[in-house]
Amino acid sequence: MNDDVVRLFVVGQVIRRRWRVLVAAALVGAVVGYLVSLLVSPGYQASSQVLMQGAREADEMLTESQIAVSSTVLERAAAALRWDEPIDELREHVTAEVVEGNVIEIRAAENDPQRAQALADQVAKEFVSYSGQLASNPANASAQVIREQRNALQVEVRDALRQLSDLHRKASSGDLTSEEVGVRTELEQMRSALTGAVKELDEAEAAGTNTNAVIVEPAEVPTSPAPPTRWQLTAAGALAGFLIAIAAHLIAARADRRLRDAGSIASAFGARGVGEVAIAEPPPATSRRPAQLLGTDRPWQTPDGEVSAPGRYHRILAKLRTAQGVPLRLLVVVPDDDPAARAVAQRLIADAAHDVVVAGNGHGSAATGSAGHGPAAPPTPRLVEVSAQQPDLGEDHAVSGALLVASAGLRTEWELIAIAEACRDAGHRLAGVVVARPVRTAKAQPAERPDEAVDQQLVGAS
Repeated sequence: MNDDVVRLFVVGQVIRRRWRVLVAAALVGAVVGYLVSLLVSPGYQASSQVLMQGAREADEMLTESQIAVSSTVLERAAAALRWDEPIDELREHVTAEVVEGNVIEIRAAENDPQRAQALADQVAKEFVSYSGQLASNPANASAQVIREQRNALQVEVRDALRQLSDLHRKASSGDLTSEEVGVRTELEQMRSALTGAVKELDEAEAAGTNTNAVIVEPAEVPTSPAPPTRWQLTAAGALAGFLIAIAAHLIAARADRRLRDAGSIASAFGARGVGEVAIAEPPPATSRRPAQLLGTDRPWQTPDGEVSAPGRYHRILAKLRTAQGVPLRLLVVVPDDDPAARAVAQRLIADAAHDVVVAGNGHGSAATGSAGHGPAAPPTPRLVEVSAQQPDLGEDHAVSGALLVASAGLRTEWELIAIAEACRDAGHRLAGVVVARPVRTAKAQPAERPDEAVDQQLVGAS
């Protein structure tokens, strides 16, 4: 397949020819999306916001958000709501996140909007209560030791301030030398630093004994499911299935090495193209009814159109006569697994035999042999079928060349080269290539067949 497979008209051709497969892929994708929505769709989501007042570090806020979804808080919320759900399952429905500043947002997801709102509110209330208990509790022995050390430090700082004040008072009496002025300045700086340290200790103690956690925005009853909703996932699955099916067709067309262009087929065979014949596709076998239902019983690259009229075959024969002369002594080579090419070859042979009969009726010498002999068999092309994988042709000195008839989109370049080599090995000149192109017709039209009289003459000539 050439670079045309990436063009928009090729995508349109896939959609037009394989719409049943694409619809089936979209349905499968929709089912998969619906099943996935049962696992990942959050349902209805409600949120409540809690403000942690005071100076808070980022690590401290992260710790508070983890406390909000701890087992203790969730157990208390489940008990207050009188829910019997396990804590592990309830934890999957509740999340807490620091959104901005000192605000912690608690989200609850449930299949029912009332349950989502009740769960978010109750978890926020239990978090505020539990956080207050942790802050007001004397904690443990280590926290008590730290508190006692901080109190002792405050006492020492205050004693140092008192001594500095006394020294400052004594240094400020009488005349001062330059050294005393420097000492006084240093004492004043030390007192300012110690005063700031005492203030920071007092603020830290006040902040540690006060929770300052309040609910600033209670949860509201959600009016619509949170994205991605079940219908969104179902639609996304259908779209994904549709696009994957189109991509699969394009990738398969790109990987297909069979030649579909008449010029490429003639070039691979090493002979000139003498014509292209459109022939109606044969009806599918009964065992391929599912493929026929989905439209996969024939390649999507097969064009639409009408079968070739008789004039097309006569034009091909005229080109061959121009190159070969009359009568035609050709070996028509057809792959044994190509019924469309076989039908075209039989039609060409039948028309050639019919033309010879007509010419013989007009000119008696053309159809009559020597004196004392019966009428001579008119020379006509002869059909031979070969294997495309292992072609083998015998020598035949009665023919003047080999004419290949092959269907478009069925043979690879190497298969055509192998058939051409087999013809050369048998001593046959490559006379040309006729391409049979199966087409879809709106109404089944059987290919025109020669009448019985012509068939009988053809059999006799072969």
